[in-house]
This record gives sequence, structure tokens and C-alpha cells, in this order.
Amino acid sequence: MSKRNRSTTLVIALITALSVWAMAATDASAQGMPSAQQHPGHSPAGMTAPTALQPTPHGGQLSVAGPLRFEVVYLPQETRVYLYDASNRPMSARGAAGQVALTVRGYEKVYRYPLAYVATQAGSGIQDHLALAVNVSRIKNGDMTAAFELTNLPSRHLPGTRFTQTFALSSLPVTVAPLTEADRAGIARQKVCAVRGSQLGSMGTPVKVLLGDQPIYLCCKGCLGKVQKNPAAYLPKATPAQSAQSTQAMQPIWTCSMHPQIKVATQGRCPICGMNLIPAKRGAGAHAGHTAATQPGTAMTNKIAVSSATSADQAAIAQQRVCAVSGSRLGGMGTPVKVTMNGQSLFLCCKGCVGKVEKDPAGYVAKAAQLRAGR
Repeated sequence: MSKRNRSTTLVIALITALSVWAMAATDASAQGMPSAQQHPGHSPAGMTAPTALQPTPHGGQLSVAGPLRFEVVYLPQETRVYLYDASNRPMSARGAAGQVALTVRGYEKVYRYPLAYVATQAGSGIQDHLALAVNVSRIKNGDMTAAFELTNLPSRHLPGTRFTQTFALSSLPVTVAPLTEADRAGIARQKVCAVRGSQLGSMGTPVKVLLGDQPIYLCCKGCLGKVQKNPAAYLPKATPAQSAQSTQAMQPIWTCSMHPQIKVATQGRCPICGMNLIPAKRGAGAHAGHTAATQPGTAMTNKIAVSSATSADQAAIAQQRVCAVSGSRLGGMGTPVKVTMNGQSLFLCCKGCVGKVEKDPAGYVAKAAQLRAGR
């Protein structure tokens, strides 16, 4: 098959897929699926749009508001919002703005983050979108609500809207696609296999894989299985950091010493571990609220302090109840071991558990916080 025929085949396949998705959405509505359609020009404050269950182009949750549809893709390190019209045709998010308020079950604090516009290269076939870089990899499905507020939307009937979703990590569609002449530039930019790190082309013609609509390249089909098991892990990182600089760059930003991916504009407690937030240090080249989420835990450089629990720790031990590592009852193996880092303490059943905490201190601090909260 010639390159022109392969390219034509891919275009037809993509058009067909979008058409099937559009027909599925139309059929669902026709069969009585709840709708948030509003009278043109009206968007009540606090409106919660329903989430449609049909498949979506990027594997996200679909909410409907007036003449527009919004697909929200929850990735471990990033949340994206894609726009569509009433016929499910992609719309550009250029000029749109907004914010999302995240509320984690068990925490009263509401954390608000701005959404940044992420442009894509013309002719790439990748849809532009709004995005937020925040680490939600430790949040369980159903344990968080996300309330979106969008403005400057590309619709004269719906310039702004609000909708709420229950958090659940998205599953990106994985599709093997034929290479075209246009992929030469992408292969040159990526250089190495997204899985093995070997030089693209060293094992024959590279394999092109679409994660949603975003292409990545593999050295061979043998690497495809790993991408299919965890597609989000191979998605190019930090796309919001490639957008325009945040307009809030000069405003104070608060972060968590144990979870530096948390960036909020107001002082409070970390939604993951419950620690008090501290002023964030602005690094060179880092935009507020963005790049830290692509490298969770990298700012955790303080060493842990290990000691035996004392009588003053009895209340905290009673609240945690069990070892943060083994799950054994605290006190069942003698005096509990106290581990302290950045002012936050947790308790272990014995010193044999200290090694695991040293390897993942943030994870065990978060686990201890959940134990204290009775989860």
C-alpha cells in the first residue's frame, strides 16, 4: 500500500471513529439519558452537568451544558478539559479560561487551581485543550469531586458554565496507526522508544501508537503491551508547562513539604496528608502551579528522624492504631517506633519497617494520615 493510500486510510478511520462516537451520544440522548440542556444564554450558578457514559475520544468523562460538551481526562499527573459542540465535533479551547475546585473526601478544605490553555501544533491532529498539572495518583476513584468553572467559551449562547464530576482516573484509548510522511518530525523529536529508550529505527521501522489523539513512537511491536497496560505512563509529560506563563506567577503560592505537587493560592492543609501548607520556593524556569506535578516527591530532601515513642505520643498512637507499614497493632511488638520528617510524625510497630518508609516517605505519611482519619 502506498504512503498516500495509508494516509487516506488513517483519515477515514479517524472520521469513522468520531462519527460512531457522535451517533452513540445522539442515541443515548434519544433513549432518555439525563441532560443539562439550558435555554440559550442561561447557565445557572452551581449547575451540575450529568456525566455521559458513552466512549469518548480521549477516554474521559463527558459532561453536557447547553450547546457544548466537555470531556475531562483525569491522568495521574495531569487533568485535561476538551471542548466539543452539540454534534460532538472538536472545538478549539483557545481564549477559554477557568478553574477547578477539588474536594477530597475526609477534608473540609477546597483547593482551587487555574486551568491553562495548551496549544498544539497545526496539522498534528492533536486537539488543543485546557489543563492542570496536579498529582492525583494517590486519590482513589470516587474519593474526590471536581467542580469546574469555565469562562470565555466559544459559544454566544453559553459564554460560561459550571459542572461537577466525581473523580475517576481515565483510561486512554490505545490505537496502533500507520506511519505517514508527517511522522518524520515527531520521530526526530522523540528520538528514542517511549518504552525501552532505544534509538528509534534501530530495530526497523518505528511503531506509531495513538494515546487518545496524541502519537508516541516505539522501537517495535514488542513494546506495545506495556503501553496498553498503562498508557498514561507513556504520555508526554508536563504539557501545561508548555503553555503561556501563568498570570498568577507573582501571587503567593502554598505547597506541601511532603507533596510538592500541591500548589494553591491560599494557606491551608494538604489534601493528601493533612499537613500545614508552607510558602513555595519559586525555582528558575518553573511556572506556578505547573511543573512540580511532573516530578512528585523530588523536593523531599529532608532526612527522617527515628526514635522510640514516649508517653507524650500516646494520644497520637491511639489515633493511628496500627503500623503504617505492616498494619500490625501498635504496641503489639513492644514500644512503637516514631518516625518524624518535616514536622510530621508517624508510628511503626518495629524498626524493621523503617527501611520501607525511607524508600517512600511521602507514601507512608499519607497512609498514616488516612489511618488517623479512620480510613
